[in-house]
Amino acid sequence: MPGEAAQMGPSDAFNFDAAYAYIIAINQLLHLGRDPSEIQGQVLLEEMRRLRFTGASGEVSFDENGDRFGTYQLINMQGEGGTRAIVTASYSSLTANFQFLNQLVWTDGSVGMLPPPELHACDPGFYQEGESRQCKKCPRGMFCVGGSTPLPTSCPRGAFAPDIGMMNCTPCPRGSFALDAGSLECIPCPPGTEGPQEGMETCTRCSSGFYMPSAGSSQCLPCGKMQMTPQIGSTSETDCRCPEHSFMCGERGCIPCPSGLYCPEGLGPPEQQGGFWADPNVSQCDFSVLRCRDQFECPPGMLGRCSVGREGLACNNCQASHYPQGSVCEQCREGDTLPVILLILFLLCVLFFISVSRWDPSQVSLNTVTAASVTGQLIMAMQALGSIRELSIQWQQPVRTLIDLTKIMMFDFHFVRTSCFFGTDSPVLYFVSRLLTCPIACILLVCSWVLNKMLGRRKPFNTVMNQCGLLIFAFFLSITRSTLIPFQCVTSPNGSSSMLLHPGIICFESKDHALFVWLAVAGIVTQPVAVLGLATYVICSYPSQVASGKGQRFATRYRFLLHRFKPDAYYYGLVLLYRNALVALMPTVLVGIPEVQVPLMGMILIAVQNLQIHTAPWRTGLANLVDVLLTDLLLVILLSAGPLLLTDKTQSATVLGWLLCIPVLSMLLVALVGFAKLALKHLQRNTKLYGIFLCHHKAGGGSLSRLLKILISQHSSTRVFLDSDELENLDMLFDIVRTSTKNLVVVLTPELLSRSWCAGEIVTAWKNGIATLPLVCDGFEPLSDEAQKLIPTLWTPHQKVQLASYGVEMDDVNAAYGWLQHELTSLQMPRFGPVSSREDAVVKLLNICGVSSHGRPSNLSRPRILIVSSLLEAEFLSTCEVFQHLLQVELNVECAVVHGMYQMTSFKRFAYYLLVLFFRGIFLDQDFNKLLLSASTACPASRRTLEMVPVIADANFDYPGIDGLLKNCGSPGAHEEQVLRNLRTVLALPFTPLASGGLQQRQVAEIALRCHRYQDSIAAASSDERDDQLVDPDRADPATFGAECADKLVEEPEALDLGHVSSVASEVSEAMAEVAF
Repeated sequence: MPGEAAQMGPSDAFNFDAAYAYIIAINQLLHLGRDPSEIQGQVLLEEMRRLRFTGASGEVSFDENGDRFGTYQLINMQGEGGTRAIVTASYSSLTANFQFLNQLVWTDGSVGMLPPPELHACDPGFYQEGESRQCKKCPRGMFCVGGSTPLPTSCPRGAFAPDIGMMNCTPCPRGSFALDAGSLECIPCPPGTEGPQEGMETCTRCSSGFYMPSAGSSQCLPCGKMQMTPQIGSTSETDCRCPEHSFMCGERGCIPCPSGLYCPEGLGPPEQQGGFWADPNVSQCDFSVLRCRDQFECPPGMLGRCSVGREGLACNNCQASHYPQGSVCEQCREGDTLPVILLILFLLCVLFFISVSRWDPSQVSLNTVTAASVTGQLIMAMQALGSIRELSIQWQQPVRTLIDLTKIMMFDFHFVRTSCFFGTDSPVLYFVSRLLTCPIACILLVCSWVLNKMLGRRKPFNTVMNQCGLLIFAFFLSITRSTLIPFQCVTSPNGSSSMLLHPGIICFESKDHALFVWLAVAGIVTQPVAVLGLATYVICSYPSQVASGKGQRFATRYRFLLHRFKPDAYYYGLVLLYRNALVALMPTVLVGIPEVQVPLMGMILIAVQNLQIHTAPWRTGLANLVDVLLTDLLLVILLSAGPLLLTDKTQSATVLGWLLCIPVLSMLLVALVGFAKLALKHLQRNTKLYGIFLCHHKAGGGSLSRLLKILISQHSSTRVFLDSDELENLDMLFDIVRTSTKNLVVVLTPELLSRSWCAGEIVTAWKNGIATLPLVCDGFEPLSDEAQKLIPTLWTPHQKVQLASYGVEMDDVNAAYGWLQHELTSLQMPRFGPVSSREDAVVKLLNICGVSSHGRPSNLSRPRILIVSSLLEAEFLSTCEVFQHLLQVELNVECAVVHGMYQMTSFKRFAYYLLVLFFRGIFLDQDFNKLLLSASTACPASRRTLEMVPVIADANFDYPGIDGLLKNCGSPGAHEEQVLRNLRTVLALPFTPLASGGLQQRQVAEIALRCHRYQDSIAAASSDERDDQLVDPDRADPATFGAECADKLVEEPEALDLGHVSSVASEVSEAMAEVAF
């Protein structure tokens, strides 16, 4: 046996120990009483792990993995045919150390530590089993790619494997799907779904607009005609319908819903949205949608639907015998015509009250004027609120109800149920009634005036003109707003535009709108344009009318425009008219741009309010305060209503973004204008300040020069230098001529060339090339050579030294005088005759000097104040004319200088005051004495007596003794003697002809206080107009009247009322005693 054992190979010992280990384990289990049938599997394995014995190969024991502790050798069969067993590796279970000893040779002949892949990989369709490492066929629902992959892979979703041993999965065909991974087969797509592609995990539901009634479909069927289905996955064609916001149009299919209509989902026709209207009788596909007044007159629902009682395009009109009541129209009942009749009677009563009322300003208190002004302000504010109501603002309750009340002020007479009165709700009739409201009222006032005149009740036409003017001025905004109604058009969804107030009338396309436009144009031309034109003419002409002495009559005629404002703010009535015109224009011009309506309306109100605050134009403080508060409230309403504007947010944000640039940039602009004004003032220092310099001799032409300055200011805006007004230092006189004068006008009176200062002015102009105009007056004779040589003898040594210090030598004087008298073209200035001849000379003077002239010559018509004096000297006449102009401006009443008996007898029938200017030697003038006596004589056609106001216009004047007065008057009668005796004891008011303009104005203002009647020019004008009616109309012709009075005075001196002359003289004496020198 030992020898046999020694001959055993390495593997035989292991084989023996392995078999022996089984035998020992089975034996032990049998000894433990185990049933032979139980000795297998896990029971046998656990028992073998507990074995420990010494076998043929050595100590035999096992670890927890079932491996035997010991050293193992890896034998590799090498050589041809595998004949040599070579130990190539060893492993010790005790040390867990594996070590290659030699290279391995594999069956394919390759040498290496690892086997080649093809020796242990499975073929496609097979996989290696985990424990046995054997290759097995892939099960169904899976695929195997072969190789060393240990496990098969389940088919992905959308694919299937129906057989075993599949090397790949088959995608599900179209119309089917495989929801789970490892599917054995695909499922057909159910109805309402589609499988348009292969290998789908799930079928896709039919999208909107498609349906599928059967299973296994690869593609859903389309509804066609742009129809949609209410939800995805539709299974029936009946589910197809037009989507919301579209409707079925025959073969065209579903088309977009027109703007203004609502198209619900389905196959039914469209419905109209609230606030829009569409004709239901048009074709199935083409709808013409119009915009309505609001959503209540055109409620949402079926096409053509209107609120109760309404009909026509855009539900514009009420049905016959219906009247509008809110958004509906109600049936007219008995008595519904009564409100119109009552309104007509009320308006007739108001017009009758206005017609019979005189409203004499002389009899109206200031409180009444304030009340009338506040009433007018409230009326205009209510109209402005009515215009704001028509902006694109969505007014909310309850303010909507309150603001709708302004319709009354805007001539909206629907509230009295006019359609019941006329029997129809005609837009044209409604527009004509609004258009003619004020004209009819004025026509009725004129008819009343004509009727009164026919009945012998005389009333000046100015009265009815002012009554109409007050109505038009108060309601001018409503008048303008009414004429603009046809032009306020808004765009409708159908692309056309329709009137905002009458949306059923298509703008610029329909015949109805053409009629509206013609009526509106006629209304605009005859009402707002005519009123603005007249008002502009009145305000622009007012200063010249005042200067010409016609301001009082002019103010009386247009009292409605001027009476409520201060004299220096006479223009404010025109400002209000233009403001109201712009406020009325805003809703029409900006109807398509709601974003800028509120800002621009606010800008207009703020601009006029700033002017009102700055000037305080109303005659009373309370009226000014109320005007400010009413405008402030309108601005608050505008600001509060801003968020209610109906605008497109995106568009409005863009527009407002640009609009806000205006005030932002204006801040910089205001500063720039301020700096520019400062720069302009700085530059003006180096420019010619005076357009005309009057070179004159005070004694011979001082008053004439003052008159020239007044007349030039009436005809141009150029500055005139007159030394009594401008010069404080004589040293600056020649410098002003040299550096600040454009034209030198030399007033050539007889003694001018003999005056040293005048010579210096002429020489300075000659040397410096200043344009010079000789103005030749009556009595001037050019100097001969001999007379010119004698001029130095007329000057004192001091005067010669003064001229020499300014660079004026006698040679310069002689040369300048020769240039003045022989080289320059002269202009004649008449000193006597009517003032119009001097005005004509001034106009020619301005043209020669290159100064634009304007203004009109003054024509006397009904002077209220007469001025008389001695006209023996030209300066006396010039002083009277200067005094006349200053007094006219101060009192705003027409004055006249009486040149003779004819003028006295012609003018005094309309006059109330006689101002007598006293000069030295005046009582030696027999013509003056006759004029004075004529002024105290009442003619048959005039029942007025003149109140005398004496004025001393000559510091050298002194009353002569009574004997001297009587001697100068020849052989006076008793009445003349009494007048002269009274004048002897009279003190007169002073007027200084050669004083500065400011002093003369103050003196004239003091003298004007004696004319009590004209302290309120508007009231006086009304009284004068009333008194003029008492003048005998049979003797109204001035020529006839004057001749008659002259004959009466000359041929019948005994007819003079001597007592009346004495009373007039007493009045003059009392008046003079009131004021000391």
